[in-house]
Amino acid sequence: MRKVGFIGVGTMGCPMAVNIMFKGYYLNFYDPYVNNDNKSKLEKLGGKYCSTIENLLEDRDFVITMLPNGNNVKDVCLGDDGLLKQENKDYIHIDMSTILPADSIAINKEFKSHNIKMFDAPVA
Repeated sequence: MRKVGFIGVGTMGCPMAVNIMFKGYYLNFYDPYVNNDNKSKLEKLGGKYCSTIENLLEDRDFVITMLPNGNNVKDVCLGDDGLLKQENKDYIHIDMSTILPADSIAINKEFKSHNIKMFDAPVA
């Protein structure tokens, strides 16, 4: 069974996370600004809330980010406690945030330097 980590379960991310679980994937999710209704909904469906990115990455095959802007994605990916600062580097990153192409290119360059595949898949 594939295991997905999902970062950003707000207005657009929560329905996407629900669909991923409905397809039979195990889901860990993280959002520092998580809405309690969305958190409860995902937990009732079997999702596991993680209070840190480090915990989210435990045994994940894919990590999906769906955040409001490029600065949020940069922080989650490249920040002090971000994805690239964690021990686990054995996953594929899919960014579904609708951000500037320059931000996606810069983030992808950093992921490549750590041998992590990243796909830019913005939702509009």
